[in-house]
Amino acid sequence: MHLAKFIRANIEPIAREWEEFAKTCTPAAIGMTRSDLLDDVTRILRAVAEDMEQPQTPAEQEAKGRSQRSAGPLGSAASCHVSLRIDSRFDLVQIVSEYRAMRASVVRLWAKSLPNGLNEETRAAIRFDEAIDESIAEIVPAYLQRESQFRDRFFGMLGHDLRTPINAIHLSATALINGRGLKENEVNMASRILNSCQHLDRMVRDILDITRGRFGEPMHVNRSPADLGVILHDIVDEIQSANPNVLVDLAANGDLRGEWDGQRLSQLISNLVTNAIQYGNTQ
Repeated sequence: MHLAKFIRANIEPIAREWEEFAKTCTPAAIGMTRSDLLDDVTRILRAVAEDMEQPQTPAEQEAKGRSQRSAGPLGSAASCHVSLRIDSRFDLVQIVSEYRAMRASVVRLWAKSLPNGLNEETRAAIRFDEAIDESIAEIVPAYLQRESQFRDRFFGMLGHDLRTPINAIHLSATALINGRGLKENEVNMASRILNSCQHLDRMVRDILDITRGRFGEPMHVNRSPADLGVILHDIVDEIQSANPNVLVDLAANGDLRGEWDGQRLSQLISNLVTNAIQYGNTQ
């Protein structure tokens, strides 16, 4: 049977092998449903079969080999798949390995279906494809490691170049508040500067977290003994000061002591409450 026809007739067993391999792409695949693991696999396989069945001149074959992007249904299916995988926090190595595994599955199942197996020339072409796949498997991690080095350098520059002036503003505002001879309105202005400075510092941390997350790095959680009630009261007091026309009511009961990342919780709850004030019904 022609390979394209074999793919169309055996989408289900090929998809099952895709699913089994996708489950090994941890930690991203943990907890994903079968539908999520398969997402566009059927569409991709049909697009591959359709592409194989299209007439192709030597010039078109050469142009396809030199093109950096794939057009048509195959390119559209692949683009959609990679977007979904990124949303599920698959990294580039895992996404590429899925295609390697799919190619190996299709060839193995196809070879088993042939009465006389594969001839020597076909086996040689498959071995060549496998060698290229192995090279890609080495190239991608090496590229990502080099990219990570540049990314870390960027993080260092961002942290130094932004936090240095923020710290200077913070120290100056603190000195003004703690000094003598300031009028009440001047102390209030210095307090607003200090609060804005703290907000800028949180924004810098947010930018770093988002950037790291886009590259697949986990969010760092630093837990330490703390009272969640105290953390919540501090957050509410800060938000209430910034929004005097809105009443923020806090109800905290029981023993709330535990191991908490106070900074992360403050960031999370502050964003939720602030968004509720800005976009919710506060009447």
